[in-house]
Amino acid sequence: MRLTPASTFKIANSLIALETRTITDIHQTLRVDLEKYPAQDWWQPGWATETYDLRGAFQNSVFPIYRSIASNIGEADMTRYLSIFNYGNQDISSGIDDFWVAGSLEISAIEQVEFLRSLLHGDFGLAESTLNDLKEIMTVEDDSTYSFYAKTGAALVEDMRVIYWYVGFVENENGIHYFALNLDAPPTPENAQLRIDLSRNYLRQFGVL
Repeated sequence: MRLTPASTFKIANSLIALETRTITDIHQTLRVDLEKYPAQDWWQPGWATETYDLRGAFQNSVFPIYRSIASNIGEADMTRYLSIFNYGNQDISSGIDDFWVAGSLEISAIEQVEFLRSLLHGDFGLAESTLNDLKEIMTVEDDSTYSFYAKTGAALVEDMRVIYWYVGFVENENGIHYFALNLDAPPTPENAQLRIDLSRNYLRQFGVL
């Protein structure tokens, strides 16, 4: 079933920004454009006042910074790369700076995995530096036995429900292992944590972690 990707789209958004040189250095300073995107009550602490590099914006899921990144990429390049990626329904019609959060873009869990698998197999013809930069900003855990890369996502939909995501891949001595989990659940901190706990438990059951 296709659902809004919410912040898991930051994976694709970051790739496109790096590949088009919209972002030229993952360590460059990024700030929220408060004139274009005034602070909202629901924003996370620090979004309006702190500076970030791309890893910080990704890991803290700074929505207004990624709205600016998407706007700077533009509709033409965004459409072109979503076609190359075969990313869900590829529909950005609800607005260039927010189509991925309860908007027109939708993707299934299987399609999330297919996108990541094609990416890591080099099927998209992206620069090696782009993939290396993505892995750097996606790293959650890196130890002697495995490297864990992931992104959360959450979007409020009708009836006060939230679509929660946890998407990523694990590299270990046996290869690369992909995962994508979504939950349709009430908006609670417990459910936000549950998506991560379930994903990691499943990966342990399959011997990936």
